[in-house]
Amino acid sequence: MRIAILDKDQFANLLRYGDLLIPRFEFEQITEGLSEEDALRNILAAGNPIEYPSQYIIVRYNESNNDDRLLIESVEDLMATDADSRRLFTSQFRNDLIIQPEKYSSLFAEYLDTTFQKQDIIKGIKAFRKICGLDVIDDYSQIVDAVYRGKKNRITYHHHYLLPAEERTSPYSLMISYDRHAPYSAGWAGYYCDVIETYCYYKKPELGYSEAIAEKTTIYTVINNLGPEANSTAINDAIKDEPFTQGCNTFFTLPGGYLVPLLFFILRDRFRNTDSFAQQSGFIAKVKQKYPEAFDIASSFVGGFFGYDKFYEDYYSSLQLPFIRRSNHTDKQETTAQQPGQLVEDKPDYTHIQDGELFGIAIEGSDLFKQLYIVIAKSLNDGKEKTNLLKGLSKHKDAEGTLEQIKELLLSPKEDRDRIKKLFSLKSYPKTMKKVREYYQSYKRQ
Repeated sequence: MRIAILDKDQFANLLRYGDLLIPRFEFEQITEGLSEEDALRNILAAGNPIEYPSQYIIVRYNESNNDDRLLIESVEDLMATDADSRRLFTSQFRNDLIIQPEKYSSLFAEYLDTTFQKQDIIKGIKAFRKICGLDVIDDYSQIVDAVYRGKKNRITYHHHYLLPAEERTSPYSLMISYDRHAPYSAGWAGYYCDVIETYCYYKKPELGYSEAIAEKTTIYTVINNLGPEANSTAINDAIKDEPFTQGCNTFFTLPGGYLVPLLFFILRDRFRNTDSFAQQSGFIAKVKQKYPEAFDIASSFVGGFFGYDKFYEDYYSSLQLPFIRRSNHTDKQETTAQQPGQLVEDKPDYTHIQDGELFGIAIEGSDLFKQLYIVIAKSLNDGKEKTNLLKGLSKHKDAEGTLEQIKELLLSPKEDRDRIKKLFSLKSYPKTMKKVREYYQSYKRQ
């Protein structure tokens, strides 16, 4: 007895022509020492990637004289891979097909959750490193395991501050799990705060949600005193002897130390908002030259985080495949001189804000929250009042009812100071609310 996994096109050919040539990796012979389940595992491990099991069907058949040839008359029965598979093959081919229930649906779910995901991470790493002009090696197991664990935790726990203590011990899976929630400043300083916060959640396993966690550290004070326009060189020089910096380097043990998560956070934000490598090539060339060791490691985490689907088009272009026409277009090249994380003085320029994006940083929350966040960020200069307003607003990022109240207050010509203070959790009424209100009125007319 043999078992094979056929996609719907192969199955259609089997029905149409009565026989099918099957590649060796798509079938297994069931013997006394090999169970049906193990045979399916072997096929999944050796075969082409299967992203949608519902597009496949399991076929049990008897051997023929031709080892690779499946004859329609040798088929014993058909089995669904999952519930959707049974419905699809019955509806698209013949409604009189007898398809056995999805006995091994958990096997395919396990494959998608582990083997498929890890393969995608590996290919993403290699593709991104290739287009960055970096060497590709055979073994990225340490990075793959960290990325896989971190991405699983993002799904399981949703937020890094909800991770249990045992999931905070791995520095790089914690890094993958992390997303910014506090309104840190744009540019380099904000990303250093991201690194600080990540380390704090490792040092305090019991710590839950806290917007002010980084602000309670001495290193935050050092960075904050440099101002929001400080570049990486100024910040690195200022914090190199800080005990906190040494602690981060002890935690982030791979070459490059704390600069690895720093570059990872910057590149992750940049590629969240674009599918084009060309738009980031200028920045990548600069950080690769200035921080070669840290960039070498960070690039692998970036590639693994996004996976192969994000970068394969640019990867194919880098290979200069003979069957793909080379493009002379330069419209995707990076043209803006000031972007977050550049190696120049980063002066916040809120004219770069688009819906759902603030200075290259994706804003997470409801659409109304993003709109209100952008209005406050664009209408005010950097300072304590702006920071406090953004902090207060961030507490309601998914609370549509409260956000509607805030919207109503900003549209109203009357200044309801008590409600403003309460909704934004402010100790005093900000003097700048008039600017926010006026800007919101013009924003809605655009």
